[in-house]
Amino acid sequence: MISLFLAISAILSNCQHILPNFIVSNQETRVYIQTFFRNALPAILIDCMILSLFILLVTMRKTFHTYTMTILQLVCIPIHMLWCYLLFDQYGNGLVGVARAMTFTAFIKLFIVFVILSCSTDKDIKDVLQPNLT
Repeated sequence: MISLFLAISAILSNCQHILPNFIVSNQETRVYIQTFFRNALPAILIDCMILSLFILLVTMRKTFHTYTMTILQLVCIPIHMLWCYLLFDQYGNGLVGVARAMTFTAFIKLFIVFVILSCSTDKDIKDVLQPNLT
């Protein structure tokens, strides 16, 4: 998953030069897209980590976590809207504020996922989170 993130980040951080003219013809629009994605890269990395944990839990046949991730997304939507309102509207950060709101929301989601997993009583999940290296 990290290798996928590295490939995506290399493309998105240079999208001003990569996007062809038939997709985005205006140079100013390309600069806005590149600015947004450069500031949103931490959120994309954190979402890749959350997705990796989700895939791990699904392969371990822990199906109740499917609903947990859905509920987590539904809970984080209003939180993300609040961050967008504060950073974009109130503080006037513009497009960078929206990217930072994505990052803050991703951090909150990752924190909630780790809290849920650490409170789990399943031995398999405990072994994944705290492997016995001896």
